[in-house]
Amino acid sequence: MLESGQLVPIEFRGRQFNAIIIDPNGFGEGRPTVGLGYRGLSKHTDVPAQTFVDRVSAIEGVSMLKLPSGKAFRVSGIKANDGSVYRVIEASDWVALVSDWAKNSGRLGKKARNGLIDFLIWYAAEGLYAAAYTVIKRAYTCKDSQVVQQWLVAREAGKPARKDWP
Repeated sequence: MLESGQLVPIEFRGRQFNAIIIDPNGFGEGRPTVGLGYRGLSKHTDVPAQTFVDRVSAIEGVSMLKLPSGKAFRVSGIKANDGSVYRVIEASDWVALVSDWAKNSGRLGKKARNGLIDFLIWYAAEGLYAAAYTVIKRAYTCKDSQVVQQWLVAREAGKPARKDWP
């Protein structure tokens, strides 16, 4: 049974981090909305956690992370099933945030900007495979995700682990 605050392990570049279920039925019965914590994600994007923290402020009583472009994204405090409270941004907002910040980086350093772009590239590739597999096989399984993740890691290392095509 899905519940708000449940931690969902996902991988990025062969390293695991957690997504957090925001609403177990956000997209309908058994189809949760998930968020990513900015403290944990900072490890994978080269954006210092404090940079995220410094950009959060209350706008009309709601915690929002504001970017140099002026766009703002809702930050929710979710008590997770490990007892910790995570400050999370919903996954599609993360993608929009990363895209906007990469385009309008302000004082964000090159390494951090590139880390954000690499994050988008990784999940765009997996997302395209997930969409294709769902149509082809009527499902995108955990095993499919593992195979695609392994291929992406190997590809970044310059040693693609897939068969060559004609």
